[in-house]
Amino acid sequence: MIERVFFFLARDVEHGGKFTDEDFLKITKSMFSVFDKVNTEAGKFQFRINEGKFQSSEARTKIEEIIKEEVEFEEELEAEERGEELKKALPSENEPTETPVAHEDEEDEIEKLRRATAESVS
Repeated sequence: MIERVFFFLARDVEHGGKFTDEDFLKITKSMFSVFDKVNTEAGKFQFRINEGKFQSSEARTKIEEIIKEEVEFEEELEAEERGEELKKALPSENEPTETPVAHEDEEDEIEKLRRATAESVS
C-alpha cells in the first residue's frame, strides 16, 4: 500500500495522475514539515514527528484521500470477482436444470425394499 500511495502522489497529471508538479511539491513539503529537529544528549540531531503539525498537515489529508480511494477501488474489484465466481457457480438462465427422475425399474426396486423392510419388521 505504501508504494501505491507514493506512486499516486508522484504520478503527475500529464501521465494520468491526480496532482500537478506544484501540488506534489506542496504535499512533499507538508510531509517533511511535520518533523521537529531535536538535539540529543550525545550532541546528535533526531527528527521526531510533531503530532499537532501532522494532524493538520495537507500531506496527511491527501494521503488519507488516496488510501480511501485505493481501498474503495480494491473493494469494488473484490465484489466484481465474487460476482463473477457466483455466476460461474450457478447455472445460467439458458441451461436447463435437471432434476433426477427415478425410472420404473428403480421405483420397483425401491418398492420391493420397502415391502421387504415392512415385512421383516412385522
